[in-house]
Amino acid sequence: MLQTGADLTAEINERVRELERIFAPYDAIHMLGQFAGSEWAFRRPDEYVESEDVGAAYVVETVAAVLVRRLSRDGEQRVTPFIDARVLKPSRELVHEVIALEGLGRGQRVDATSGGALGAARRRAAIQHLMLRGPGWPYQENEVLTDLFGRHDLAQRLREVLGFDATDAVACVEAVARLVPLHIGQLMDDARGTRLPEALTWASEVVSVREGAGPPAVRDIALASLWALTHLGDALCFTVDELSGAAAVPADVAAAVVAALAIPFGQTEADVFKVAEAIRARPYLDIGDGAYFPTVPGNDTWALRALFEAALAGEAYSRHRGRWLERKTGERLAAALSPDELHFGVRLVRAGSGERLGEVDALLRYGDTAIVVEAKGAAQRLSARRGGEALIDHLETTVKKASEQAALAQGALRGEAAIELTLSTGAPLTLGEQVREVHAIVVTLDDLSAVAPVLWELAGTTLLPTEVTIPWVVTWYQLDHVCDLLQWPAQLVHFLRRRSRMNDIGRLHAVDELDWFMLYLNQGLYFEEDEHLRGNQQVRYLSQTDELDAWVLWNRGIRTTPAPKPRQGLDAETERLLDYLTEVRPPGWIPAGCTVLEISGDAREQLHAQVNEARQRVATRGSVQRGTLGFGEATPPFMILWLVAPDEARPYLQSLLRALLDERLDEHGLQPAVAFGLLASSPRPFDVLLVLEPPR
Repeated sequence: MLQTGADLTAEINERVRELERIFAPYDAIHMLGQFAGSEWAFRRPDEYVESEDVGAAYVVETVAAVLVRRLSRDGEQRVTPFIDARVLKPSRELVHEVIALEGLGRGQRVDATSGGALGAARRRAAIQHLMLRGPGWPYQENEVLTDLFGRHDLAQRLREVLGFDATDAVACVEAVARLVPLHIGQLMDDARGTRLPEALTWASEVVSVREGAGPPAVRDIALASLWALTHLGDALCFTVDELSGAAAVPADVAAAVVAALAIPFGQTEADVFKVAEAIRARPYLDIGDGAYFPTVPGNDTWALRALFEAALAGEAYSRHRGRWLERKTGERLAAALSPDELHFGVRLVRAGSGERLGEVDALLRYGDTAIVVEAKGAAQRLSARRGGEALIDHLETTVKKASEQAALAQGALRGEAAIELTLSTGAPLTLGEQVREVHAIVVTLDDLSAVAPVLWELAGTTLLPTEVTIPWVVTWYQLDHVCDLLQWPAQLVHFLRRRSRMNDIGRLHAVDELDWFMLYLNQGLYFEEDEHLRGNQQVRYLSQTDELDAWVLWNRGIRTTPAPKPRQGLDAETERLLDYLTEVRPPGWIPAGCTVLEISGDAREQLHAQVNEARQRVATRGSVQRGTLGFGEATPPFMILWLVAPDEARPYLQSLLRALLDERLDEHGLQPAVAFGLLASSPRPFDVLLVLEPPR
C-alpha cells in the first residue's frame, strides 16, 4: 500500500533495484526473450483482440531499460537458470507498479503547474507517452516514410547524412519483422535436432530430473523444449548479414540502418524512464558479436521519421512536409469519396483590401457541402509528448490555428464574412454550387489522441475560444482507415454532424477518434436521450476497433481467418438509395442522404415498405399515393415525404411533389424536409428530389 505523501521517485527506484536483484542471475537477452514472448512475440493474428489483449510493449521497454544498465548481457550465473512464472510473475507486477507510480508522478507534476482543461490534456498526454508506441499500423508508417521522404533530393540527402534512404530503411525494418518468426521456428527445430546435445547439457546443470521420469526420448524432447523456451531471446536476434540478405540491400546499408537504431549495454542514465525513451528511439539492443535484439516490433518503424527529420532539419523540409500532408489528405479523401470539386491552397483574402488572412489547405465540395482541410505536419517536441507545457504550445500552432483558419473559411463560404476565396493564382474561387454546410477537418501526422476525442473539454479556453467551431481532429493514420470504410459522401457528412453534436453534449470520452467512428458505424452517435447521460456524469468508451483490427490483419494477409470489412448496418434498399444519390447527385443530395442516415433502421424499413406498397396501389388504382414520416421529437424536427404517381404524370411529378411539401409545411410549420417523387414503374429509388434544410 502506497503511503500518503510517499516519495514517488524513491518508490520507483526501490522497485527498480528489486528488478535488478531478480534479473541478476540471468542472461539479459534470455530474460528479455521471456518478456518479449509473453508480451508480443507469440500473439496469433487470428486470435488477436485488442480489447482483450493483456500484452504491453511498455513492459518490454521497461525491462530492457533496467537490463541495458549492465555492462553486458551476462548474468551472474554462467548458465542461465530455467526462467518460469516464479521469476516472471513478480517481475511483471513490479514493472506495472513502476509504470503506475511514474504515471502518478507525471500527473502530480502537471497539477503543480497547470489545472483545468489544459492540465487534464497534459496529464493524458503524459500517461499516453508511457503507453503509446505509434499512432497507427507499421505498414501505414512505412508507406508514409517512403512517400514523404521519397523525393529524389531528400533521398540523396539522407544517403549522404545517414548512409541509407527511406526505401532502404523500410526494407530493413520489414525484414526484421520477417526474420524473427523464422528464427523462432528454427530454434524449436534445432532444439530437437542439431542442438539437442547442447540442450541436454544445459538441462543437466539447471533442471532436476528424477530417475525413471518417463521414456528417455520423451524426457529429452521435454528438456529440449525447456532449453528452447529459456533461450528464446537468442532466436529473436539478427545479424547485419542476415538483414542484408533478407532486405535485399547492400551490407553497408544494412549496417548503417542498424547503427542508427541500435543502443549498447552500459547505459549510465539513472532515470529508468529516460533510458526507456532512448530504447524507444533506438530499439535494437547491440548485444555484441554483430548481433542485435529488437525490443518491440514496430518501434524501429516509428523511430525512423524522427531520424530522417533530424537529418533534413530546416525550413525547406518543413515546407515540403506541410505541402505533402495537404495534398495527401485531399487526394485520399477524393479517392475514397469522389468530390464535385477539389481545390488546394485556397487563400482567404479580406474583401476590398486584398489583405491575406490565411489559407485553406484543401477544399472539397460535395453538392452544397464543403469540407475544409487544415493539414498540420509539425512534429511535437519530446517535452510536449511527456505532457509538458510545450504541449500547449503545440496545440496553439496546430488545433487553435487550424480552427481559426477553418472558422474564417466557414464564414467566407457561407457569405457571412467580408472574406474572399482565391486560388493560388490569385483568381477568385467560384464554386459550382452555393455552399450551405461547412465542416472542418484538422489532419496531423503526430498523434493528438490525448486531446482530440475530448476537444469539448477545451471549448472556451485560449486554445478553442467560444467563437470558434470545434473541428474534427484526426491523424493521417486514422483518416486513412476511415477512408477505407466510408461508402458514400453523405455518410462522412452525417458522421461529422453527429461528431460535432458530441462536442455540444460533452461528458463523452474515448481513447481515439477511430473508436468514435467505429461506434458510429455500429450503432450511431446518438446520446441525447440516453438516460445514463443525464446530468454531468462522465461516460467512457473502451476500445471499439476490434472489428477494424481483424479486417486490417486479414486485408494485409497477416490473418488467415477471413474477417469482413466493417460496414454500417443498413438495409439493401437504403444502400441502393444512397448509391443512387451519390451517382446522380441532384440538388440537395447530401442533406437528403444525411436525413436517411439520421433516422432509425425501423423508420427506414417503414419508409421503404410504404413506398413499395404505394407503387402497387398506383398500379392497380391509377391514382397518386402520398405519405409523410414526421420526426417531431428530433432537434430540430424534420419530415420525410414521398409521392408515387402514375407514369403518365411524369411532366408534372415535380409540381405534385412541391404541392405536397407546401401542404405539409403549412400544416406542421417550417422545418427541414426531404421529399421523394417516384413514378409507379420507375426502376430508380426516386425520380424527383426536393430538399428543404436551413444553412448549417
